[in-house]
Amino acid sequence: MSAAGSGLALRLREATAAQHRQAERSPFMAALIGGSADRRSYQQLLHNLLPIYAALEPLLQTHRGHAWLAPVWAPALARLPALGNDIAELQRLAPSDLGPPLPASVHYAQRLNGLMLDTTSRDTAMARLLGHAYVRYLGDLSGGQVLRRVVARQLDLSGASGTAFYDFGAPDQAAALLQRWRESLAALPAEGALADAAVQEACWSFDQHLRLFNALEAFMPPQGITPR
Repeated sequence: MSAAGSGLALRLREATAAQHRQAERSPFMAALIGGSADRRSYQQLLHNLLPIYAALEPLLQTHRGHAWLAPVWAPALARLPALGNDIAELQRLAPSDLGPPLPASVHYAQRLNGLMLDTTSRDTAMARLLGHAYVRYLGDLSGGQVLRRVVARQLDLSGASGTAFYDFGAPDQAAALLQRWRESLAALPAEGALADAAVQEACWSFDQHLRLFNALEAFMPPQGITPR
């Protein structure tokens, strides 16, 4: 049985499959992956991911020794520095007023910052944190690699300029990180209160991502306008 087909990996994949498809097929993401979005909409995506990663990664780093996080967290996964650099580089190339983060992004960051306060135990909080990491990093390591190539071509970006967020090194390095993630998840228990918490939080995360993508539609170029 494959790493994605056993343990918590299988349960997470099955529980979030419908939401995952809905998020991927949202008009905003479909436009971005289809090459019909523009620099402004891509900048807004990164701008609104920044508060999420600014809340997520310090928690993962602080609690990296916990039994539910140690197998899946690695420094190579950290996206926050590259995300900030991409935003700065895109602003250098084409300055624009990004405005404040959207409410869906702010609400997501608040959810992460409140994990240690809103759950009944530290173990439950760590399992919920794993649910968030599952949604973000597996997305970055899989679909994010496709998005990187499309955006670089569409926006005429060279090297890692503006797309370092999706850069995990050479393709074999990204593939190895992805495989490690799946194997680590497969080794975690698929049943019990902690597994339930991880799955529930991953489902919430996908729902909130869909709300964010729906809000980001406001920054898409009008139909009939060639994106630049």
